Amino acid sequence: MKKKKMTRTALFAGIIAIVAMIGFSLAACGDDSGGGGGGTGGTKTKTVTVGAQNGTLFAGKQGFTEYPVTTANIADGFYVVTVANLPSGVTSYNVTISGNSGKLLLEADTSTTEATTSNLTLTLDGVTSAEFAIAIVVKTVTVGEQSQQLYEAYYSQFYYPVTTANIANGKYDFTVDNLPNEVTVYAPSGWGYVEIIDNYGYLNLKVSESAAVVTTSNLTLTLDGVTSAEFTITIDHPGYSWTVTSTTYPAQSIQTCLACNATTGTARDTIIGDTVPGGGRIFYIDTAGFTVTGTDSFTAYYLVATSINERFIAWASSAYASTDITGTGTGIGTGRANTAAILAVDASAPAARACKNYTGGGKDDWFLPSKDELNEIYKAGIMSSGYYWSSSQDSSNRAWYQNFESGFQFGSNKSTTYVGDVIYEVFAVRAF
Repeated sequence: MKKKKMTRTALFAGIIAIVAMIGFSLAACGDDSGGGGGGTGGTKTKTVTVGAQNGTLFAGKQGFTEYPVTTANIADGFYVVTVANLPSGVTSYNVTISGNSGKLLLEADTSTTEATTSNLTLTLDGVTSAEFAIAIVVKTVTVGEQSQQLYEAYYSQFYYPVTTANIANGKYDFTVDNLPNEVTVYAPSGWGYVEIIDNYGYLNLKVSESAAVVTTSNLTLTLDGVTSAEFTITIDHPGYSWTVTSTTYPAQSIQTCLACNATTGTARDTIIGDTVPGGGRIFYIDTAGFTVTGTDSFTAYYLVATSINERFIAWASSAYASTDITGTGTGIGTGRANTAAILAVDASAPAARACKNYTGGGKDDWFLPSKDELNEIYKAGIMSSGYYWSSSQDSSNRAWYQNFESGFQFGSNKSTTYVGDVIYEVFAVRAF
């Protein structure tokens, strides 16, 4: 069989077809539609991106903060990095990349100062990120003014408002330096802390009935390692002196002087809230007089009260928690007889005994107030919070107390000493 010779024209056509096929293949190999925006020669673009700071750094404190790092076209592995423009006292750690992500860890030492630096850059595997920021902040604690006027020889619970910056919500142990004598931390139910919520809290203190006149201006509060600026506590003389001009109220048996010195100022009548020489503050005045009941009843014109330092106190001792105390009254003038009736049956009754044994101001005629007398204390605004017992029985196992936040009076089990975070306390009262 004879072979046909390929014509010259057919040979040229075949060569052209082969060249065309090679060109198409090269073009297809060179196409890099997902290769980082037009890289040349098929090379993909590497990128490094640093996210937002995660973790607060405090000036003058050792600490750490981290940043999320995302990459593109960088192999997994451990990379030695550099961070440009770090503030003084801050150093960086190397970064491990896995699955196009990692973390940049920065450490601050105690030499750092408050600052925000916005031009940091991270260089990793020869690629430099866009600029990112680091913030170093200052914690602050600021103490406001004392919540109420304090007087010598009068027990008070009071507080200072506390404001903070860059301190997390929580309960903090604290110290107060330079407190004067007879001023201590008030910590009912174990509240030996300052609780900060949204940069605000309270420093609760108490002053005993033996405190003297003083002004101390260099108190400081230290909380979460931060010390406040100095603040002041003032304990005053009541601001007046006392003179007895007659034995009956209508003739002004007691007058007060607006100045501390009895020889100066203008005399005025006694008013609710005045502090008396025997201790306590006046919470009830009856110009016509009222009867203080008991075996030796008498006519009085004033009732005074003081909050004594007795906490978590029950009305009855455990053996008498369900014992009926007959004959206790609720009205004005009955508290003294109520106290005697309670102690005649239950000689160790905690609330009544605490008042009977109290000798503040050198007086020994203090008693637990009746239900109505206790309400007059509330109305006078002498104390703004707490649960306080009266000497009035509600039933054989319950006695009347008053909530000094709401003003409501309720009957409670005689053995109760606290409810939740609120404790039961007592006022000691005198009549004259």
